[in-house]
Amino acid sequence: MQAAIGAVDIARGDLATALGVDPGTVFAVEGIDQLKLPSSIADSVDEEMDRAFSHRPDLLAQLVRLRAASASVKQARSAYFPTLSFKGDGGLARAYGQQDLLPGSYAQGEVWNAELELRWNLFDGARREYRIAQANADKKAAQARIDALRDQIADQVWAAYTNMRTALRQQQAAAALLAASQQSYEAAHESYGYGVRNLLDVVSA
Repeated sequence: MQAAIGAVDIARGDLATALGVDPGTVFAVEGIDQLKLPSSIADSVDEEMDRAFSHRPDLLAQLVRLRAASASVKQARSAYFPTLSFKGDGGLARAYGQQDLLPGSYAQGEVWNAELELRWNLFDGARREYRIAQANADKKAAQARIDALRDQIADQVWAAYTNMRTALRQQQAAAALLAASQQSYEAAHESYGYGVRNLLDVVSA
């Protein structure tokens, strides 16, 4: 019993550490006898799986990696397209000039400059093909990790759902057995009062 009490204290310390509080923190835990047992399972297993998929941070992180891999594929394919750039400037320009033996003078005027540039990489030694292949491989790997994680989550939800359903059926069977035992006891006690059954039958019931 003392070993069991020590194991409970260690488990409370682990829980406190997981919550980021002092290991000696005392938790108010509701007793089992105060819990209301459900009479039925509200949602179907498919709804529970969908809820688990939307609330699992590890799956959401893998989805982010998949989006990043898809973006990398698009970026690698964009290297095949030409790029068109434009730049320009404009404004007033002033200049001061002077010649020997002549007075200096200022000159100003509007200056405009515009430049349009088209770049198209026609050959790069198949480097773009390798980048696309690598990006596609990363995307497939991310999708495979997501599929494996979804299968794992679905299996966990199915096991938990089955355990819940089994426990609910066991609780219903136990309640029916308790009601039958109570009726058997009352019948044995009443029969004992009439002298039909002995005390051992009452104790057994």
